[in-house]
Amino acid sequence: MKPFSKLKKQIDNLFLPELKMEFCCYSYPMKSRRGNNIPRFCIKMNKEIIWDCPKDFNIKNNDIYEWSGNNKITELVRDYIDTPLDKLLSSKFDKDRWNLNNGIIEADVEYKLTEIFKAADRRLGKAKLIDWAKQLDKSLIVDLMIAKRYEVTLI
Repeated sequence: MKPFSKLKKQIDNLFLPELKMEFCCYSYPMKSRRGNNIPRFCIKMNKEIIWDCPKDFNIKNNDIYEWSGNNKITELVRDYIDTPLDKLLSSKFDKDRWNLNNGIIEADVEYKLTEIFKAADRRLGKAKLIDWAKQLDKSLIVDLMIAKRYEVTLI
């Protein structure tokens, strides 16, 4: 896999510049028996964090080491970038969810990261994007981004 900085540049270039968005990853060293680094992924808009993983999710109450090793977020970003534009709004991304059931811990986390990417994607047109957003379960982040892009309120 390519270094994260190259992946970051590719996804950031898809965002509408007026949204002032960026996708970030930080790595925190953990002093433990495993010696792992724990990744933290976030999306910033106007330098304010609007999506934060694992912080915004119930992962911290589960085995964070299990999550850090197989969260598949970078693979999800790569899948999003590689999806043909004409299939983007209809695509479901399997890696947009982290599911763990190892007999001890059960976790099912839906990132909804691709929803945010779609709402910010400069390649998507207004009519199709608004129709797509109206079909979603209520998402404050997506609603905010659509409103900021097109000065409309989703009902």
